[in-house]
Amino acid sequence: MVSSFSNVNSGREMLKVSNLVAGYRRDLPIVIDVSMEVYEGEILTLLGPNGAGKSTLIKGICGLVEVISGNVVFQGVEISNLETYEIIERRVAYVPQTQNVFAKLSVSHNLDLGAISNVKAYEERLEKVFMLFPDLWKFKDTSAGKLSGGQRQMLALGRALMADPILLLIDEPSAGLAPILRNQVFQQVVEIRESGVTVIMVEQNARAALSVSDRGIILANGRLRRVQNSKELLEDPEIAEIYFGAGPTVRAS
Repeated sequence: MVSSFSNVNSGREMLKVSNLVAGYRRDLPIVIDVSMEVYEGEILTLLGPNGAGKSTLIKGICGLVEVISGNVVFQGVEISNLETYEIIERRVAYVPQTQNVFAKLSVSHNLDLGAISNVKAYEERLEKVFMLFPDLWKFKDTSAGKLSGGQRQMLALGRALMADPILLLIDEPSAGLAPILRNQVFQQVVEIRESGVTVIMVEQNARAALSVSDRGIILANGRLRRVQNSKELLEDPEIAEIYFGAGPTVRAS
């Protein structure tokens, strides 16, 4: 079911990206002139083929790659000139696709490290994380490297939530997971949003991601190609053919 966040244009703007050019080398930008807005309380999914610039875009937002030009404004304050730790202190959290847990450390220790940037109300946040991800409580004394792929993804999300973010950036949360675990992770993303956290998610599993999102953004070759609400994207036959594996004669009902 498509998420129920209605008329995002009536919501408060949380993040504004304007004419962003970003990448690992100034002479070879990956994200090119991208502008977008993110509204409080929504799940926004970034879609596009491999190499489209999706991951680089969210890394640019949180200071992990260089912003060559343009700007990023978060809650009315420009953050594109800040270091990553300064952005995190403003309650922005990022979950990478790979190497997103400390495999040799216990689940509890991983969660403790997530709270370093914000130690206030630690016990309350820990309780909420364990309520959202019961498996983490069950395996709290187990080293993260012994967890299943789905459990590691839960731990990565839980550790990010320990910093008490209001904006969560997630890179490919369903990568490498079995279908049943993918659905579980997407449902947990919805629960995270319902707890008051705005979410930007990069995802290759377009249909499943859009089914829990409010809007989708399509990137190609580093440029913004389309911004549309998720229901419209799911029902668009052209998008269905490209992203959902549907043939040209298939039409969504």
